[in-house]
Amino acid sequence: MLGVVNKIFEEVNNGWGNNKANEWAQRNGIAKAEYYGGCLEGNHCRQVLLKAPLLCKELPQHLKQFAWTLNSFNDVRQSCFGQTLKPNFGDCIDRFKQKYQELSLTITPKIHVVFDHVREFCMETGKSLGPYSEQASDQKCSCQLQENMVLVQEKARSSQISQSTVVCYCCL
Repeated sequence: MLGVVNKIFEEVNNGWGNNKANEWAQRNGIAKAEYYGGCLEGNHCRQVLLKAPLLCKELPQHLKQFAWTLNSFNDVRQSCFGQTLKPNFGDCIDRFKQKYQELSLTITPKIHVVFDHVREFCMETGKSLGPYSEQASDQKCSCQLQENMVLVQEKARSSQISQSTVVCYCCL
């Protein structure tokens, strides 16, 4: 999620000029980390996604499509990045892909993972990405996480899903 949101938000900031997107973020209680080059972290990325409609109201017309794209990525986040896989996750990914491609931005490796591997991963496992997140390993359900990762690795070894799907998700 971090790479996707930071990429789009940085483009908004560049397009708006004079650091206006970062100022908007500060006014809305969203602070960039002082390390890692000053990027948005997990909860701040989530806040940007949740506040994309507010951002859209302030953006000049030629940048509103960026807020719409953030909003569509929020739909992806809600449908398959949490603990529960929603039935419409594939449609959400398709809408996000369409919106992102309309921006004519470079497709980074993390964007590629969302476009080409998240759906495959969720369909093959029948699960959302939440149980596989870094935070999940800190929770009580780490045994379930380990069992699910063994299942994914076994499917990858037996060529039921591609090894690149496992590797790509680990980098998301």
